[in-house]
Amino acid sequence: MPNSADAEKAVLGCLLLDSSKLGKVLETICSDDFYYQQNKNLFKLLVDFSRENKPIELLSVVQEITDTGKPDDYGGISHVYTLSDNVPSSEGIVYYSKIIKDKALRRSLIQTARRIEDAAIDEAVSTADLLSSVEKDVFEIRNEDENVSGIVPMFKAVSERKKTWKRIQSGERSEYIKTGFPVIDNHYGGWPRGYVSFMGGRPAIGKTMVATSMMLRSANIGIPQGMVSIEMTKGKLVDRMISSITGVSVDLLHSGDESAAEAFADAAEFLAGHDLYVDDSSTRISAVENSIRRMSRQFKCQVVWVDYYQLIRPDRRSDKVTADLDEISDRLRLIAKQEDIALVSLLQFNQLVDQNKVNRRTGIPAARMARGSEGVYLHAGLYFGIYRQFHYHPPLRVSRKPYRPDELATMFQPIELLCLKSRERAPRDIGLWTQLSTQRIWDPNDDGFVPPDWGDEIQSRAYSKALLPNPTTSSEDTKSDSP
Repeated sequence: MPNSADAEKAVLGCLLLDSSKLGKVLETICSDDFYYQQNKNLFKLLVDFSRENKPIELLSVVQEITDTGKPDDYGGISHVYTLSDNVPSSEGIVYYSKIIKDKALRRSLIQTARRIEDAAIDEAVSTADLLSSVEKDVFEIRNEDENVSGIVPMFKAVSERKKTWKRIQSGERSEYIKTGFPVIDNHYGGWPRGYVSFMGGRPAIGKTMVATSMMLRSANIGIPQGMVSIEMTKGKLVDRMISSITGVSVDLLHSGDESAAEAFADAAEFLAGHDLYVDDSSTRISAVENSIRRMSRQFKCQVVWVDYYQLIRPDRRSDKVTADLDEISDRLRLIAKQEDIALVSLLQFNQLVDQNKVNRRTGIPAARMARGSEGVYLHAGLYFGIYRQFHYHPPLRVSRKPYRPDELATMFQPIELLCLKSRERAPRDIGLWTQLSTQRIWDPNDDGFVPPDWGDEIQSRAYSKALLPNPTTSSEDTKSDSP
């Protein structure tokens, strides 16, 4: 197996000459990166000495391994005495450490390749599971290369952060990734980078509609987006996005309407030119992790969506669904942090939402109503509950007669993002508008968009400004049955 005995001896010898270099070494390697067991044991001993504030020098080390009664575990006394004989200075210690790391990575690759070979021969392992496992193993080796030591001195953390501040001030980097909706971005800045955020709702409330609208608007301003879609096929996602772009219901396309077909064909070319990526095949958490990492690293996605959280399957099921979901939310949180992206997962609320009433409005979600998991609330950087008032309280015409569902689907309806948690900004509910027939979402600040006047039907602080009387609305319009 790949190794370098000389490099291992050089690092240990350098440390015996100058123990102040240990911090530099730990930024590159750990004890498991040593190939020879006696060198591994010696390095662990030096690290332990440092933690216990013991002097790292030849005499103290020799005394310690002598006292253990097992000097052969460290290569013997003579081995320790000769370590620093051929080291001219400690200045090359980082170079030697990198050699050790390189050999360790090569050994990991060889061991992984052997496991892959064994698994590939085993016909009981499905090809899909095999490919997912291979990707996971390779990503773990890469992470091992990139994230060796989690401990850095504060002066280094401050120095790195000052560089980040300059990038933020120059516009090269942002801690928040824009959603494409000004009413959200003006307050929250966008999705917080390095966190997993959640958007929850009951079935048919509009979760995927909000997600695809945000993906489109954000991609339209040059922010690559990805989605791991467990619930919906990629074809259905394309239909929804095209319908949103054209303002034409997909039902018209299916009915053979030629003008709808032309509009969809033109919009398809437009959609294909955006940095949007979708995976509708991954369901297990390991496969979902691999897909997210590929979207981040290979396709430079800054926001990756998961639709939806409770549909992710654990690699190994436990006896408790809650424990499985908590582990999944924790793994999503770690991916967002490691990849430095905004990870947004949709989720379903439990049935308690349907009975929850706040200020005479039924169906208001609460933070701890996510189906099956407490981890959502604990790990969320930003957490919205989607609420569509007309789903629970259908409006009435001026004549007090209800609208037919197909009529209401063509009208502008309120759809709210109720803030259930915000780590970095003051919580604020967001009021948007939707047209269900085309799966479109509008920001009240969109150019040319005139928010409808539903009179006293809407009672929500999220629309305190959007519902002010619109001077462009004619008196005839306000008298009609249709807002």
